[in-house]
Amino acid sequence: MQKVAILKQYDYNLSEIKNKVELTINSLGGFEALFRKKSRILLKPNVLSSFAAETCVTTNPVFLQAVIEYFQDNGCKVFVGDSPAITGLKHALKGTGMLDVITKTGAEIVEFKKSAPVPISEEFLFKKVELASE
Repeated sequence: MQKVAILKQYDYNLSEIKNKVELTINSLGGFEALFRKKSRILLKPNVLSSFAAETCVTTNPVFLQAVIEYFQDNGCKVFVGDSPAITGLKHALKGTGMLDVITKTGAEIVEFKKSAPVPISEEFLFKKVELASE
């Protein structure tokens, strides 16, 4: 059985969100049960285009920072990747405020440029999906 954890957060306070990220991971069994130290972690925020955080169209940069720092604090190397629908990745990241967070935390950017078919279990309607090769 798959587990899902949902916690309420009423604002974009970095300290509070970092605590919620840790609580969420702990409620799912803890870092050690889910990940390995020195793992390479790819985070895929929603980076549709260069919308400001206040529009709530893309992932909020404060949330992204909290998640990046959680994994870095646990010894992981963090990458942030996406393939925006409307503009180039760096331009979109800059407009959303996420580029500043990525630069400040030392995470690395991965632009999704290629896709590859991935087969899916027979029980699903679709037999394959296209996922970023990177």
